[in-house]
Formats: sequence, structure tokens, C-alpha cells
Amino acid sequence: MATRYSFLHSEVLEKTGYVVSCLSRKRADLLFPLLDRDFIWMGHNDRPYLIGRDAFLAAFHLQPPLPSISLSEEEYHILTHKYSLWVVYGCHTETFHQADGSSLIRRVRNTYVWKQLRGELSLLHIHSSFPDIEDISPLNPFFDGKTTASFRQNFPSGGPASDDFPRILLRGTEGARYFLSPREIIFIRAQGTLSTVHTLSGDYQVRNTLSSLEKNLAGFWRVHRSWLVNRSWIRSIRRYRAILWDQEEVPIGKDRYLSLRSDLEALSLNDPSGKNS
Repeated sequence: MATRYSFLHSEVLEKTGYVVSCLSRKRADLLFPLLDRDFIWMGHNDRPYLIGRDAFLAAFHLQPPLPSISLSEEEYHILTHKYSLWVVYGCHTETFHQADGSSLIRRVRNTYVWKQLRGELSLLHIHSSFPDIEDISPLNPFFDGKTTASFRQNFPSGGPASDDFPRILLRGTEGARYFLSPREIIFIRAQGTLSTVHTLSGDYQVRNTLSSLEKNLAGFWRVHRSWLVNRSWIRSIRRYRAILWDQEEVPIGKDRYLSLRSDLEALSLNDPSGKNS
């Protein structure tokens, strides 16, 4: 087999996302083949500086058991590529699901250095940093009172992402790759040749077309030729407008309004008073 001399940037970014997944699931067996023997780890933990793959894996195994972890809001960017080295910046959110229903959330920012040797990529370095963990109560932090209770009844439970809800790959405008769970996405709006993906944590501009996203997002409705909305976020509708649980309003195409109203009625999400018809 011929030796491979180069990798696409997208391949390096996807492999970086795979490393993050292995770390969060504590899969040392999958992580080991990816690490260079001279791997160096720097981070905010009890061992902030570890030299060598074996030293890192030994410390990795000594970590105390952690609660179930979900990954969300992942994004990765190539900072530089020179000869056989790639430097990648990445950030993601980790949600630790507690037994009492509460969650501990932290935003992690990492720098990764990949080395190519004899046609293979190996991870040479990770520098990790994150602020203090934030304690989130069982109720959704973005709403309160009656609105929160209603939101929790209609929005899928289980946190922002989990292995049961596979993530989708979004191609950013500057070569970035975003890995988002469909449950993180509130709506997507087409704007020229780009699409804006709106989530609770912010907006992402991507090169994916609305049509291609619609094919891969079950539970999303094309309410307008330029808008794709997460069905679970629709609180009510009035003529040619959909009101979402965060009070955002999105347009409904005149040719789609009646079919959308019928679909909502079939799901028992319509307003019994008929005021929104």
C-alpha cells in the first residue's frame, strides 16, 4: 500500500472530534493508538503537565469515576498546517448529569497538535483549559416559573446531547467543523449561499444548504422556504407566524400554513382555544 503524504483539513478536524469523544467516554483503548509516544498533556487538573503517552494514560486510568457526560456545541478550527504538523483549536461543552437531575456544565477549550509520520496521524500535544464548573438546577436555566414547566413538558429530556442522539457535521465559513446534536438547534435560516444555525448558546454560520440539512434532521419542519424549525420548539402559531418557546417568532410561508397547522393539531400541540388559528 502506498504511503499517504497528506491529509485533508476536514479529516484532521474530524479525528480531533473523535479524540474528544474518546476522552469524555474514558475509552483509553480507542485513545491509545492515536497518541504519539512523546505525547504531552497540559491542563487544569491534578496533573497539569504530563510527558509521554504512558504517563498520560496512567493518570487517565486513576481519575475517579465520573457521572454520565454529554458533549455539545463542538467546534474545531485549523490554526496552522506546516509540513507534517497541524495545530487545531477546539472548544466544546461538557454536561455532567447528576443522579438528582441537576447538571454540572463546563466549557472546555483545547489546542491540539497533530504529527504525520509514515502516512499516519498521531496526536503530539493537548493543552486544555476551562473555567469553573457551573451548577445548573434541574429546571432549564433559560426560563423560569410556568414557562419553564411548559418548556420541559414539550422539549426532549436528557440534556443537550447524548449518544442516543447522533451529532451532525456542519461546515463553518472559515474551514471550521461544528458537531451539534439536533436537540441543540432551535431553527436554521438560509441567508444567501450560507445558513445560520441558531442554538441556545449562539449562532453558527455554515455552508450547508437548507435542503441538505432538512434531509438529515428528523423532527424539523420547513415552515418557510428560508426557515427550518425544530418542531419541539414550536409553542403556538398564529397566521403566518410561529411562536417558539424562547418567545422568538419565525415566519410561516402562506403555502405551508394550513399543512403546518394540521400537523400541529395531529400532535396535540395546537391551542385548544383556537386563538392562534
